Formats: sequence, structure tokens, C-alpha cells
Amino acid sequence: VREKEVSQAVWDAQGQMAIVETPKGKHVQVMGRWAAINRGETTTTDDAAAPAKKLVLEPEETLLLVQWGLLILRLEGSAKTLSVAEVHEVVFACNGVSPSFCSAYSHLRDLGFGVLRHPGSHQEGETSGVGRHPPLRVWTPERTGKKGWRQAVPDFVLLTFDSE
Repeated sequence: VREKEVSQAVWDAQGQMAIVETPKGKHVQVMGRWAAINRGETTTTDDAAAPAKKLVLEPEETLLLVQWGLLILRLEGSAKTLSVAEVHEVVFACNGVSPSFCSAYSHLRDLGFGVLRHPGSHQEGETSGVGRHPPLRVWTPERTGKKGWRQAVPDFVLLTFDSE
């Protein structure tokens, strides 16, 4: 792994997500979502200040990128970089995230599928209804050059998980 492909992020325990401070590499095109994060940082526009948009990673995305060596993670307010074992502890402490959930996510990504949490699963307390895990939206990717991945077919598979 080359240094220019390694991103750095801070773990937001309250939001149960990693906020990428320095996005680098190809994964920023295909993982996470860009969201307005108000952490004292703003971008200036002509009329008013707006929250800065940051790349936000779900716990399963965070764990996978740390395991791949493409993300350096630290806790908010700390300069210490977390080890892979410490990232496991942080991620598995999140609501709806278990080793089998992360394993399913990882295997689908390894097989080349596009995988995201189903829209609406970001709302607090919402799960698949079949267990405590949020549903995953899976589709076959199509390479589109610089724009990264896009949905190749209008249909997708919605995966739900039983409780462990």
C-alpha cells in the first residue's frame, strides 16, 4: 500500500461512524457517503457559512479499510492511532454491527459487488426488522472510469440478517 492511498479518519462514537479528514485513494469514490458535518469547521459561500462536507464511513466500511491498510483511525480528541484489534472493539460496540455482519459485507465487496446500507437505515434505532442489523443494498457494479462505480441494473438485492 502506498502512502498516497492511505486516508486518515477520526471515530465519532456518538454518530457511530468514521469521519475522514484526509480522503485519499480510489476507495473514496466507491465507499462511504459525503455529508455535511458540523464539527466547528465551515466552508464559506457568498451569503453564509455552511457545514463542511466530509466523507463519512459506516462501521463495516471503516473496519474493512483498516484491515486493508487503507485507513488510519484514531479516536476523537486523541493522537493515538488505533490497532486493528482496537478498531474491531470500537466497531463491534456499535448498534447493529457484529462479526458476521462485517464478514458478509467484506465477502460481498471482495466478490466485486457494490454494497451500501439501505436508504433510511441511518435513522437512529431503525433495523431490518428481522434482527438488529441494518439491511444492506447489494448490486453488480459497472466500471465507469473516473466516476467510480455506478449501479449497472435498476434492481438490487436487499439483504437482512437474523439476530445472533
